[in-house]
Formats: sequence, C-alpha cells, structure tokens
Amino acid sequence: MAAYLNPAEQFAFITDVSVIRKYTGMGIASTLMKMCLRRVEQSRIREVRLEVSQENQPAVLLYQKYGFTITENIDKVLRMRLLIGPAGI
Repeated sequence: MAAYLNPAEQFAFITDVSVIRKYTGMGIASTLMKMCLRRVEQSRIREVRLEVSQENQPAVLLYQKYGFTITENIDKVLRMRLLIGPAGI
C-alpha cells in the first residue's frame, strides 16, 4: 500500500493497494487498509481520497466496505473519498 498524508490540507490520498495474485483472498488488502486508516486517524486527518478503475470491482468493493463513496466517474476512473471524524467514521 502506498499513501501520502497532507496534514496542512487535512486529507490523505491512497495511491496504490496491491497484493500478489496468489495471496489474494487472504485478508491482506483489508489489513493494509485498516493500518492505513489507523495512521490517518492518528494524524487527525479528516478525509481520505483515492482513484480506482471502475472495472476493478474487487478494489471498489473493498473501498466501499471501509466506507468510501464514489464522488466522480471520469472516463471509467472512479474518484472515491472517506470522511473521518464527526461526519464520517
């Protein structure tokens, strides 16, 4: 997983979540997501953003499982966000 945190702007951006194919379905991506979101919360950041191909349904479902919602669909790329804190998780 790769992400950057921007405390000054109060958002984080997840750039990549990758699991080698033979290890998919073992909860690795969920563990990585939990660890990332914990770090974001510790940093007092209020919003997490990401982009994912709409064709990557396993990833879209993972993000939705953690509360991400689709904010835009541009050329089959979904922009998603998660609000953290009083208005979010």
